[in-house]
Amino acid sequence: MRRLPWTACAVAVLALGACTSGDGGSPDASAPAPWTADPTTPEPALEDAGPVVLDEGYREAVATFGEDQVPEALGRAARVARLSLADCRWWTEGTPDRELAALLTPEFLAEVQLDVDDPVRGVPMLLSHLPVDDGNGHALATDLAGGCDDSGPLLHGPLGTAVRVDRGAGRPVLVVDGHYGVNVSLGDSEVSANQDWVFTLVRTDAGWQVSGATPSASTNWAPWRS
Repeated sequence: MRRLPWTACAVAVLALGACTSGDGGSPDASAPAPWTADPTTPEPALEDAGPVVLDEGYREAVATFGEDQVPEALGRAARVARLSLADCRWWTEGTPDRELAALLTPEFLAEVQLDVDDPVRGVPMLLSHLPVDDGNGHALATDLAGGCDDSGPLLHGPLGTAVRVDRGAGRPVLVVDGHYGVNVSLGDSEVSANQDWVFTLVRTDAGWQVSGATPSASTNWAPWRS
């Protein structure tokens, strides 16, 4: 029987509570524990959603979910974007910010954990490792040893974030399509991480959570944005 890679094992642990090696032996103690939301984590912050396109899609979203709910969902989607684009804890410790787990559905959180170290999957859905060369003369993975500052504000594209309702999954969900960027300092390098994402959000007992994310391409590393 083929042995499961550690990432597949992590999902099995999340679903079944244990994962054994392919030869029927004891659980693999070296496999990282699955990421789960910590119940002691404070309520996730709402990030600035930036300019929003107030079109028919937005009006339908307000009519479907409520006038106060759409801005909250946009703020949570923006928070996911920020924590995914620039998170010093993720880059230094290999574990994402605790807020991120609270902002994703458990199923999507398990997918993201599988995704981060699987080159077959191609473009990462959310979390990316620092590149050895960002294409602009910065060795970011090496620069990390000189310090990391991800406290810059979330940046947005000039066209605004678009919102619409998708009713194809049996219950309406919110779809958020936006451009996001974060300036980050890594050692002496000051760069900007940028991404276009389409997020799917569902309303759960934990509030609005992202249940899916489609990036336009790999993270675009560019000069510092003003």
